[in-house]
Amino acid sequence: MFKHVSAAALILLLAAAPALAGEPFVPIDSGKEIETKVAALLKSRMKLNSALQVVGEDADNLRASTLFNANAEAGTPRVMVLTDTLVLKRDADGKPTSQAIAISAIGDVKLKADEELKLLRWANIWNAKALPVRIYIVSGKVVAATNMVMTRTVSVSEDEFLTAFLNTTQIWALLIKDLEHAGLLADAQ
Repeated sequence: MFKHVSAAALILLLAAAPALAGEPFVPIDSGKEIETKVAALLKSRMKLNSALQVVGEDADNLRASTLFNANAEAGTPRVMVLTDTLVLKRDADGKPTSQAIAISAIGDVKLKADEELKLLRWANIWNAKALPVRIYIVSGKVVAATNMVMTRTVSVSEDEFLTAFLNTTQIWALLIKDLEHAGLLADAQ
């Protein structure tokens, strides 16, 4: 069961949470260990429930999925945040030397039909801005995403991960307003 938490409440929860010394994220040869840690971290630090989903048919490859309900007061749509990892490089022994954590927030919005070119232009304008989040159009859906890269010598802290996670969810308050301003939302929003 997913619980609605506003962006403001998320900030307060993160700020009020004790600074946990938890283990930093480092490259690991597992398709589920980091995702499992993400789900536990979101539960302990932000009181968010995440589901762990099997990717394809590989039970050793999981994706963490966190749902935020629509918030009419904040003007945000329902948003599904997916967290997944990918080994980017391996050493001569086959051990991971770098790995990415991808955080993707997909808004449940209805876009006008036959506006693909206008939507791509809109996304390009957003991506020209100096923001930590990139905007992608995937199968007709708007996705706000960020990638964090860790190596053997440069890890990613829990706080860095939580900040990136919040960035991808909170930007939806701006995206939905801008989609509406650009005339890209279907009338039934």
